[in-house]
Amino acid sequence: MDPFEQNIEQTVGRNSIIYRCLTPSPAQALLFGNGPVGGSLHTPDDSLYLLIGRCDNWSGNNRMGAIAAVRVRGDTGLFTNAKSVRQECNLYEAVIRIALETVDGEVRFGLTAVRGQDLLVLDIEDHRRKKAPFTVTLENWHEGDETTPTETVHVNRTSVFEAMNRKVGLEPSAVPVADPLLGRAWGLFVEGHAPSWPKPADATERVPPMGQRILIATACSMAGADAVRQAGNALLAEACRCVDQWLVEHRRWWAEFWSRSYVSLNSATGDAEYEERLWYVTLYTIACGSPESVSGFPLRSNGGAAGELPLRFNGGPFLLEKDARSWDNEYVFQNMREIYWPLLAAGHWEFMRAFFRLYFGAKDFVRAQTKSLFGIDALCYREGMTVWGCDPAPRNGHTHFYLSGNLECCLLMEWYWRASGDESFLRNEFYPFLKEILEFYMSYAKKGDDGKYHLAPVNALETWWQAVDDLPDLCGLHYFLPRAIEWEKKFGENAPTMKRWSEFLQNLAPIPIGRWTTKKEFWQGIHTHEQVVHAKLDSEGIFLAAAAPGADQTEHPSPPTGGGRQGDFALNHPSQCDFTLKRHNMENPELYVIFPWGAVGMDSPPREVRRAEETWEHRTWRYANNGWAQDAVQLARMGWAERAKEAQMDHASRHQRFPNGSFISAAAPLFHELLTDTPYFDTAGVHAAALNEMLLQSYDGLIRLAPAVSAEWSGHFKLHALGGFVVNAHFHQGKPTAAQIAATRDSRLRVRNHRREKMRAHDKTIATGEIFERDMKAGETIFISWEGVSPAASEEGDQRPEMIYPGYKSRPPGVATRTGHWHDESVGHGQVGLAEDGLFPATRNFSE
Repeated sequence: MDPFEQNIEQTVGRNSIIYRCLTPSPAQALLFGNGPVGGSLHTPDDSLYLLIGRCDNWSGNNRMGAIAAVRVRGDTGLFTNAKSVRQECNLYEAVIRIALETVDGEVRFGLTAVRGQDLLVLDIEDHRRKKAPFTVTLENWHEGDETTPTETVHVNRTSVFEAMNRKVGLEPSAVPVADPLLGRAWGLFVEGHAPSWPKPADATERVPPMGQRILIATACSMAGADAVRQAGNALLAEACRCVDQWLVEHRRWWAEFWSRSYVSLNSATGDAEYEERLWYVTLYTIACGSPESVSGFPLRSNGGAAGELPLRFNGGPFLLEKDARSWDNEYVFQNMREIYWPLLAAGHWEFMRAFFRLYFGAKDFVRAQTKSLFGIDALCYREGMTVWGCDPAPRNGHTHFYLSGNLECCLLMEWYWRASGDESFLRNEFYPFLKEILEFYMSYAKKGDDGKYHLAPVNALETWWQAVDDLPDLCGLHYFLPRAIEWEKKFGENAPTMKRWSEFLQNLAPIPIGRWTTKKEFWQGIHTHEQVVHAKLDSEGIFLAAAAPGADQTEHPSPPTGGGRQGDFALNHPSQCDFTLKRHNMENPELYVIFPWGAVGMDSPPREVRRAEETWEHRTWRYANNGWAQDAVQLARMGWAERAKEAQMDHASRHQRFPNGSFISAAAPLFHELLTDTPYFDTAGVHAAALNEMLLQSYDGLIRLAPAVSAEWSGHFKLHALGGFVVNAHFHQGKPTAAQIAATRDSRLRVRNHRREKMRAHDKTIATGEIFERDMKAGETIFISWEGVSPAASEEGDQRPEMIYPGYKSRPPGVATRTGHWHDESVGHGQVGLAEDGLFPATRNFSE
């Protein structure tokens, strides 16, 4: 057998989510979705309960809630009196199956969110001797919705569009886009029938099953209730004829999805297997909640009204209890970006297009908003934005001068282009967008008496307010200006523009380096406003979050509209500054030099590696208890394998708390003190991204195989490198043993040898630390091995015991977890995603 072949169905399938109990709490729900439509399923009150939402059902109050719930009931006591229960979310097929064994026979349920259709299919097979029909109830708690036993329709009769626009200084006559909220309508439609299923393969079955098929259609439109009804009923009518073929296409879509990449990990402690499981669950949920627009089924083209809005970081369409959702009224870039980081190596970058379309579609409004807030005719997107681009909280101290998300968004687009090779996207969409972003910075920057261009005032993320020359923005400008100059030569040939950019880059302030000390200890888990950092620039020091303070370090400044600046920032020679900054959030912007910007990494000169390590040791926020923390990613980028693994497991122990494999984040909790009101995909995304960076790095065009894998881990993977390469690799005890690299397009391959042994690549021997380079044609493959190292797979664990998650109320009372919380059986809530050690899912069934 080819050592690089993998049974993908088996590998994905062994990571499916399995319960051996009922799920009375919404916190235990299994998630389903097909892109535009998604929801959660659990089994309360002797029923199946499906809470269904869409990624585009935004209310007139700029909130995204659920559409409605569908409850399915059978005989009284069917669920609660069952002899045994098995619930499985099959990741490979994207189907939820539930089997109830009763004294009279078995009842099976199968739920599919059909990919490519706004449709859910619930199949019921009743194998009992005494059968009874199932009833379907539509439940809607939204006042004013038009609801019947088979349908519910909502129409936005009012809108906050004008009121929100006035917050950023835009009167109705100055707004260049139409209201996307007023008149927006959506609906849910239910129909049931008896399907003509083929006879079972087991001809000895004595009791033929009675089948029921429940079809649930959703629709969304800007054309009102009648248009939604027409679309929903038309879909149901077509589904009655075509649903079996759609289910075949659904299975084909998911098989192709999983074929693009895999990870197969093993370790003596079980933590590698745990990481493998979380990686698959994260890809599954992101795909379930994200429409794609490059391959597969295209987006609709009706102005964002149906299905083309991206997955929200805080639950998306996967709500758990009615409309409950923290941080509900905006897309927050700091959290949204982390959903897309792991998709690049996994080969699923097409889902990024819906996110980019949100930004491209808002350009006209954002240009007007930027003129109002800053007096600059260019693009500056806000940290939080509505579906049309409005800042819901302008002049907020945390975000008003937080600019660097603009350049990070461009970085996502550049990564997408490098992954996909889409030259049309670069020329026609990304590069014009980048030019307007750079124009904002060039107009915003101010030249000091040292002859350098400085940014002031700026926030270093949300943590350090109103400073000068924050590191994330400067890293982004130093990254993109040279590239923009080259692209302008290629696409625009505008000599004055290139000259202006070159002069700006030549005189741009350097990335800040210095020394700092903290006045008082920071407190774990607290957004403390009392921590103070004293800093001074010093070329021998560490990376700093910013180069100088702002004019106002008050807790709640009120930046004005029209000019965008507050006070006169003294831009005397920054090297003379001895300054103080106050902490306002839990972030380490000084480490953005490592990730995401990649200015420093494991292959940097020794002096820069030492500076990065000292920066890490002196970072001001040292706890990974905020879900978006990039600690493990940054450690992996530096090649610090054991520290990266420790940070990764610490991140999981704090945040992987839902029994379905989902993560929490720093938001208002709904379920006791341990579970947030929705799953958080920013936390899941950064966790999966960290694993990718441990296994494969290619951010700077140099491929590194297993650059930061713990010596306790072995396994193999198939991941994608930026530049057009698919990498199959084996590793044993943290070291790569063999790799097969295939080019998907004409590209130049560059691979670093990080092993002590000599590497052989395409009949060429490469010593430690050297780089193998070769131009490759599309479809060409190169095999890599090491002298004296067996290329065979390491201890493989394909045949593993079924992983059983604990029931929500089934853990023994009083079990301490690593985070210091206690499971209290009397309250009925606990850290259900973790085992007794606080680290890994349980491998035994607590309910037996």
